[in-house]
Amino acid sequence: MKTRFTMPDDTSIAYERDFRAPAAEVWRAYTEPEIVRSWLLGPDPETEFPVFPVCEMDMRTGGSFRWVWVDAAGELGIAGEVLEADERHRVTATMGVPTTYRALVQHPDFLACDLSSLKAAIVGGGMLDPRATELLRSHGVPVRQGYGLTEAAPNVSLARDEGDDGTAGRPYPHVDVALLVDGRVQSAPGRGELLVRGPAVFQGYFRDPEATAEARCGSWLRTGDLVERDAAGRIRVVDRMKDIVRSGAESIAPIEVELALLEHPAVAEAAVAGVPSERWGEEVVAWLVLEGVATEEDLRGHLDGRIADFKHPKRFVVVDGIPRTSTGKPLRRALAASLEQQGAVS
Repeated sequence: MKTRFTMPDDTSIAYERDFRAPAAEVWRAYTEPEIVRSWLLGPDPETEFPVFPVCEMDMRTGGSFRWVWVDAAGELGIAGEVLEADERHRVTATMGVPTTYRALVQHPDFLACDLSSLKAAIVGGGMLDPRATELLRSHGVPVRQGYGLTEAAPNVSLARDEGDDGTAGRPYPHVDVALLVDGRVQSAPGRGELLVRGPAVFQGYFRDPEATAEARCGSWLRTGDLVERDAAGRIRVVDRMKDIVRSGAESIAPIEVELALLEHPAVAEAAVAGVPSERWGEEVVAWLVLEGVATEEDLRGHLDGRIADFKHPKRFVVVDGIPRTSTGKPLRRALAASLEQQGAVS
């Protein structure tokens, strides 16, 4: 039996494949084409966007944007095609997740491609590691880190220049942000759960009032991301709050360890998660895909001076590939659960 329902003409629904089943976010349509376009790239009437892997309703701005949709699951295999398309069509801006950009810089044709038309390589879905960032910039590609989530349609913030390096930049026009600290909303600099408010934020989860209520804090959207915000309004993402590893009396952000590991020339991919430990409650484990030789001693020496000793993984697990969502995020809890099932926890 089919159920019919009606919605206003300015409403749209987006379905999530990875995190909710079934899941849909509902928006009232809101676009400011010229503001978004000029804020990103300046007044360029010929801008084209090959977007990969999935940016959903990211740039519903009309105009001359061109979209190319590529699933993250196939990004490594089609990196050469993406590079060729960027060069042939003289693309001026790209959007992608960190794994996508890593696949591009690792491709043997990367250095031979003429990417001089690119004005911005925008990163979302996670922080791009410094090694990949430097490889792109050394080839003349301006890298700009961003932050967003589907429920915010999804753009929230963007780094404007290299002065914002190490952060996800500052909020887009018409986007308000705040921090939830000890149950209180604060607009001052600090560390807490990021809250977002604005006309592009979703109305709620379709036919799921309980989930919608959990995602709200008054007029604010709760992102579930732990961030630090400085006096200039820049946002530095610490990690997903539910992914933070609680080891003894310390809290460890997996993404910090992952980014440090990815600076090692032999590490192609990295994922970090906490697994149960009788002594520590949880301990840090790192899963690595290697493209060269690296011993455990090499890896520990590499991490010395980059991150605190207590953040070093207790174990390194070398794998052929890291399971990821369709948007390229590592499935950390799946990796941890697999290790537990194998009985390899302490």
